[in-house]
Amino acid sequence: MLIKCRECTNDISSKAKTCPHCGASTESAISKFLGGVFDLFVWLSFGLLFLFILLWIVPQL
Repeated sequence: MLIKCRECTNDISSKAKTCPHCGASTESAISKFLGGVFDLFVWLSFGLLFLFILLWIVPQL
C-alpha cells in the first residue's frame, strides 16, 4: 500500500521507515513516544522480577 510522505508528498510504501526521496521519518512522534514508554515498562518489569527473585526467593533456599 502506498502512502504520501508528510514532507515531500511523494508516494512511498506504508512499510518504509523513512522516505527514500527526502529521508523523512514515517513514524509519528506519538508512536515513537509510545514505543519508548513500552520499552521502559518492559525493562522495569524485568528489573522488578529480578529484585523479587533476589530478595524473596533466594534467601528462602
